[in-house]
Formats: sequence, structure tokens, C-alpha cells
Amino acid sequence: MQNSARQYLIIRSSWVYSFRRTSFPTKVLRWARYHGVMKVVDDQVDIPDWTRSPAEAAGQLLARGHAYGLDWLAERLGVYLLAGDGHTTRLV
Repeated sequence: MQNSARQYLIIRSSWVYSFRRTSFPTKVLRWARYHGVMKVVDDQVDIPDWTRSPAEAAGQLLARGHAYGLDWLAERLGVYLLAGDGHTTRLV
């Protein structure tokens, strides 16, 4: 993606979840309603991110770019990793 455009703003995240769309928590809740036993991996550790977090971060960057000018925003273009606080596994 970086090679396709001269300027870019990429906000990366992992284990994004939402209760409006299909995600791991909604799948677990649905599975629990209809099945007695559930098997999940227990060796993956990561930081869950609510869908609103990356959206708000992007919105704030773009709003500041609008307020302070394109030069301000151009100095901040690149790749950002957005991560919450703490960690969890799919087993917890």
C-alpha cells in the first residue's frame, strides 16, 4: 500500500472488536447459546481494540490537519500502531 501513493496515513491495530458486527466476542456469545462445549486456542496473547479507537484516532489526526494545515498533517504521515492498555488471550 505504501508504494501505491506518495503520501499515506496508516493506523494499524489488532484484535479489533465490535458488538455491531461479527467479531470474536460476538462469535463466542453466539456459540455459547447453541453449543455445550467450545474449543479455542490458548496460546495467542494480544491487545483487544474497540473499533471506535482507531476511528477516533484517525478522526483526530485529520481534524488537526484541517485546523493546523496540510503541512502539519504531511509531517505526521506514515504508519502508526494503535494499541490499548493491557493484554488478553482468547481463552480469558
